Amino acid sequence: MCAVSRGKRRTEGGLGPKALHKEAMRYLNGWGVARDCKRAYELLCEAAKTGDSEAHHELAAFYEYGVGVAADDRLAYEHYRKAALAGDEIAQYNVGVCYRDGFGTRANQRLAAGW
Repeated sequence: MCAVSRGKRRTEGGLGPKALHKEAMRYLNGWGVARDCKRAYELLCEAAKTGDSEAHHELAAFYEYGVGVAADDRLAYEHYRKAALAGDEIAQYNVGVCYRDGFGTRANQRLAAGW
């Protein structure tokens, strides 16, 4: 898992989180560059360090489906939760599903209903 801290608004390369996310999607999908899931993952980690909810959502999907990294239910749940707490509505739904199904966390129907 990429080391994620909170509070940084710009990354070491000077790009903001939205620019990093856009660049990551270019590498993930091969838009104008050679497709490179590892590079996409690295860029998303940088964006997530700033607390960017979209980056956390994308990282959750990387871990859920094993895109460029080993599939890891717990890390998928953690990233969905970070995105959800930042206001990402789809991630909020996904956290509810994680609690409902016990995906990456213990099943808890009460918590599932709350998301």
